[in-house]
Amino acid sequence: MMQNSLVFDAESHVYTLDGVTIPSVTQVLKSAGLIDFGFVPESILDKAKEFGNAVHKATELEDKEELDYFTLDVPLQNPLDAWNKFKKDFKFTPTIIEEIMYSEKYRFAGTPDRIGTIGKDYVLVDIKTGVLAKTIALQTSGYEILSPVKIKRRIGVQLNMDGSYKIKEYKDKTDQRVFLSCLNIFNWKGK
Repeated sequence: MMQNSLVFDAESHVYTLDGVTIPSVTQVLKSAGLIDFGFVPESILDKAKEFGNAVHKATELEDKEELDYFTLDVPLQNPLDAWNKFKKDFKFTPTIIEEIMYSEKYRFAGTPDRIGTIGKDYVLVDIKTGVLAKTIALQTSGYEILSPVKIKRRIGVQLNMDGSYKIKEYKDKTDQRVFLSCLNIFNWKGK
């Protein structure tokens, strides 16, 4: 895994390697037609994206022990409580937090939310503030390809506004093959 020349522009959500744009996990799935929010008004999408980004930042700062609770917006408290409950209930210890990664073999990039341990097993966790859509199975399998450690479990965690959480574990062994098929579609469209 080569990350020295990998750059991520958060505002445009674009990864470049040596100045060349490479696809993200999300772009790969969108290109295959598996992610499409065209039916949702842009104002609603923007608000949901802004809130999701804020929750991700709060959980990231919490996991890095850098969160200043005095500056935390009130609406973020319950999803953050849900995240902390999940970590406690599953004894999940984050070891890789929001780190950009790149596959030299397949030439795509992404930023897994968390890679950590439950017991002795490495677990990939994707944090959501919305529903746990079916495509998260493929998203987490893409991140699994990028992981520098052998992943034993892939889990989606939905953080709810009431401070509770919901999980879904993704166990289908064909998920990686389907993700790589989506990557092939992306690459074919780019030719």
